[in-house]
Amino acid sequence: MTAVPVSMPGSFGRLRLIIAALTVLAAASLLLAWTLATSDRPTTAVVWGNLALAALAFGLLCIRAGTAGRTSWALLRTHLVAGKQAGLVPTILEVRDMYLDLLRSSLTRYGEDELAPIRASNHPMVRRVFGILAKRNIRLVRAIPFDEQKRNLGLDWPASAETMIGMQRLTHLQHCVETVLAEDIPGDLIECGVWRGGACILMRAVLAAYGDEERCVWLADSFEGVPPPDPENYSADKDLRLDLAADVLAIPESTVRNNFKRYGLLDDRVRFLPGWFKDTLPDAPIDRIALLRLDGDLYESTVQALDALYPRLSAEGFCIIDDYHPIDACRQAVTDYRQRNSISAEVIDIDGTGVYWRKSVREVNTRP
Repeated sequence: MTAVPVSMPGSFGRLRLIIAALTVLAAASLLLAWTLATSDRPTTAVVWGNLALAALAFGLLCIRAGTAGRTSWALLRTHLVAGKQAGLVPTILEVRDMYLDLLRSSLTRYGEDELAPIRASNHPMVRRVFGILAKRNIRLVRAIPFDEQKRNLGLDWPASAETMIGMQRLTHLQHCVETVLAEDIPGDLIECGVWRGGACILMRAVLAAYGDEERCVWLADSFEGVPPPDPENYSADKDLRLDLAADVLAIPESTVRNNFKRYGLLDDRVRFLPGWFKDTLPDAPIDRIALLRLDGDLYESTVQALDALYPRLSAEGFCIIDDYHPIDACRQAVTDYRQRNSISAEVIDIDGTGVYWRKSVREVNTRP
């Protein structure tokens, strides 16, 4: 907790500004808490309610300090410390951490059973029944008990979650964005291959929680699933038929936008790049990148994203590869690109699936 100064400046103008800001914060937090409490997010409402109470308490103490003069700043500090020790006055840092923790749990549906879709067999009658149900927006699912290890490592696909990358990769992503802000690494944040947008929602939330008002979060995706393999140009992809999983992987852009809206995070600093990587990334209007996250699975998608975007990655910026370990073609694309461009930065494992490295300051960072 940041210490409150014991001495107070001669002018009370700054104090009045603090009181006004806290009043606005408290009112906004109470309004948001009431809105969430009447929706399906009561837990989030509690967090914003606590923030409102903290702002009100601090504002009242500031008013008391303003009327009592300089010596009351010591009293203010005493009240805040006592309130903190009693657990009555959460700090802004604690509220921020609670918000991001809660967001990660919500994005992964942490603690909830997995509802796995039941796929139709090849029997004509069964497929006909499934087709009739689909037209009525009915899907048959089976409940799979929550498995903490699988959800941590992203080894299951929770049917209603906004991300399937698991808690460890999501938490690591948060830490990377926090490092970008702490070290002031220039550039925007981008994910290539976003599924339902969960990782990008978290990145936008971290920027908001830390008060960053400059960076944008970019979402590059076909929103039609994974392209069919092109073995003539990318032989490593010849046996990968992820395009056949379009019913799971093809999430419309409108759905992703609505997911951002659900968390109150869709604004003009969330930018979409719809289309195949080969068409959208080379001329994407992004000058500098601080964090580059790739989740394209194929050799083709991975190397196209690296060719187009890695030269724009700032020194000490993060390059995160989601399916490095489980998909040979993805790993081969990364290896080939690194060798071709003499990249020697250590590849660091995240959770047995994803990896990352930070761009060395020695690397030449020029846009092709």
